Amino acid sequence: MGYDWDGVRTRRLRYLRIAGAIASMVWLCGFAAFIGHNAYSSSVQEAAIVGTGAAEDGDLF
Repeated sequence: MGYDWDGVRTRRLRYLRIAGAIASMVWLCGFAAFIGHNAYSSSVQEAAIVGTGAAEDGDLF
């Protein structure tokens, strides 16, 4: 045959494990950035609404 199927399989599994770890890290970083951006933008919007007094006038709804 000339193929070391065990070596091929373990190498492929190692690449898959490394790719999975990288993908999960990228996903977690993106998810954290998404959550942080949403929290930041909502707090800025609330501050802008309170600062202009538009919430009391009812201009937003």
